[in-house]
Amino acid sequence: MRRRAIRELEQISMPLARKINAAQSCHVQEWLLPALCAYTKQAKPITVEDVDLLGWDYVLRIIRAREENPYHPYVGVQYRTPDRIRPGVVYSFQGELKRMAEQEKGLSST
Repeated sequence: MRRRAIRELEQISMPLARKINAAQSCHVQEWLLPALCAYTKQAKPITVEDVDLLGWDYVLRIIRAREENPYHPYVGVQYRTPDRIRPGVVYSFQGELKRMAEQEKGLSST
């Protein structure tokens, strides 16, 4: 039932901050890392609504991952490579990714 619901929700287009929030709330690890990477490399600024939805802890880690990416437009270079952003996101969110994997194991075994 959970797998089916996740597949159905994957088809719905939603803002990245909302997808990150849904991944957190529903413990869907397969959504979290791709959404975080996409959010981190997007050129638009972080909004107040995103901070309200994600919380300061997540937003600060996203900012850190952006700043560590020399290809992000806010750093000064006007092009980005997705391969270079992933390690910073994984590093910034490794604890959350590990907790979520453990929670998913528990949810799928029930």
